[in-house]
Amino acid sequence: MKERYFWLALALIGISWITNSVYAQSKQLKEPIFLDHYIETTADDYNNLTFYYLANKNDQRHLNYFTINGLSAYAENEFIYLPDTPYNLQTFTHHVLRSKTINLSSIDFDYHYPDEDLIFSDVFAVFSDSTGINAAIGEVVIHPKEDNSISGDLPLMSTSSSMDTSGNSNYRYVATEPLTIEAISYPFYENLIEHISITSNRSGRSDSNSTDVNLEDIVYPIYLDKGQTLRINFKTREEKYIQNPIAFFLEISGTTKQEKAFTTSAWYNYQPYLTQSDVNSIIQAKTRRDAD
Repeated sequence: MKERYFWLALALIGISWITNSVYAQSKQLKEPIFLDHYIETTADDYNNLTFYYLANKNDQRHLNYFTINGLSAYAENEFIYLPDTPYNLQTFTHHVLRSKTINLSSIDFDYHYPDEDLIFSDVFAVFSDSTGINAAIGEVVIHPKEDNSISGDLPLMSTSSSMDTSGNSNYRYVATEPLTIEAISYPFYENLIEHISITSNRSGRSDSNSTDVNLEDIVYPIYLDKGQTLRINFKTREEKYIQNPIAFFLEISGTTKQEKAFTTSAWYNYQPYLTQSDVNSIIQAKTRRDAD
């Protein structure tokens, strides 16, 4: 009798192990999944571009390089980690979040895109085992190199800024001369409006009696006298973290009293932090199946 119970228990353990193995295998990705990025940057040599992707826990491949619009962009080495061991930013039930960074100096923009934007929504990613995948990555805009040789005071000068880990940030500007703001704009509006609320307010020299106004509700032009301030506030609409890597320039443009055009930028940058629920929804959206 005892022997029969022993073999029955052993059989149940075996069935359970097989069932769990089959279930875990069913959750494996056929190939890594890249998050949807909404990134705007410039082709300056010191700028980097980081791509985030989900991979299976047991996938030990690392990314070697990307092909972007026919141009090769090589990934930076992660010297602080073993060269053949990819680093996991986050670990989940069956998957991991990883990232890979390219330095934009590895792309010859001066030759291929000297005067125009490079805009792309997919890349060809090549891994350490020489396999490659076509990956949808959202939308990335790379502007030509900037001329940073501006001297003297800007008509609208940034005086302070702050940002927290949840993606909330604010910028404060002061007018160094009388001016008119004619537009405040940013890219990826359709993709970001549900995630980020952007407001502005203007006030006197003491920042008193200011009222936040949603960017969509601003009535232009906005007049600022010398010494008056303008604040730009970014606030995430969700109580949780945003799933997407986001980086863009919010541009404030207008003219001075002397009719000189100006443009001032506010830089917004957010790196994703995911929950298991986020991973489930991303995989569901990308593959039409569940992750957990």
